[in-house]
Amino acid sequence: MGLEQFLADTSAVIRILSSPELRARWKTHVVSGVIAICPAVELEMGRGTRSIDDHKDTTRALREMFGWIPMTDHVWDRALEVQDSLIDMGAQGSASPIDLVIAATAERNRLTLLHCDKDFDCVARITEQRVVRVDLA
Repeated sequence: MGLEQFLADTSAVIRILSSPELRARWKTHVVSGVIAICPAVELEMGRGTRSIDDHKDTTRALREMFGWIPMTDHVWDRALEVQDSLIDMGAQGSASPIDLVIAATAERNRLTLLHCDKDFDCVARITEQRVVRVDLA
């Protein structure tokens, strides 16, 4: 059986890139190409860059290290559904709109969501999708 397929949230990407321990722990997965990102993660990563050169370097590193999963229109509809459920639970402030579309992208593509953000655990209670904390796996 092959390695599990993941969609990494920004929180997981930052930790893999910045922690030598986590980079070593996830190296087999990164090298095997089973960890992907989506446009929302790339946007969030770009927001943290300090200059155009830093942005170009970050974008290049992301595209070299991680696979790519596009975001379809359906993920926006699913994100709204999940947001409605969060509101019904009284947890409307738990997941940001970006978190919701990233989770919906993972769910729609049947990928395990790799993260380091408790909000995704709350989302997973609604969606029942598989989530893994990058720092606890």
